[in-house]
Amino acid sequence: MVVIVAVLVGIPLALIAVAGNPLPDSVPSWDDVTSALTEPDDGSLFLQALVWIAWLGWISFAVGLVVEIPAALSGRKAPRLPVLRFQQRAAAGLVAAVAAAFVVGPVGVATAAEPVQ
Repeated sequence: MVVIVAVLVGIPLALIAVAGNPLPDSVPSWDDVTSALTEPDDGSLFLQALVWIAWLGWISFAVGLVVEIPAALSGRKAPRLPVLRFQQRAAAGLVAAVAAAFVVGPVGVATAAEPVQ
């Protein structure tokens, strides 16, 4: 469960702390875009691309979690998102692991607490 909270809350907080808000203050003009793509880069365009890739990766995994968690709680099969197949499978595995820990955890503790005869 800590991993789910870390993914949903910790990653965006870390991205904001390290790279700041990825959204510009205003919509860039066409001249801004063409000059950014045609002028020599000092590495900042590459780093901004990495930040955007990180945000898109987080968003796609978070969507998978948001689809899988209610399905797991209700005991139904989650609707499949064809575009996010890999992320949804990973999210389903994480949700299943958390659910198994809650189911197996209390049973294992109760069994260990019983005296041996």
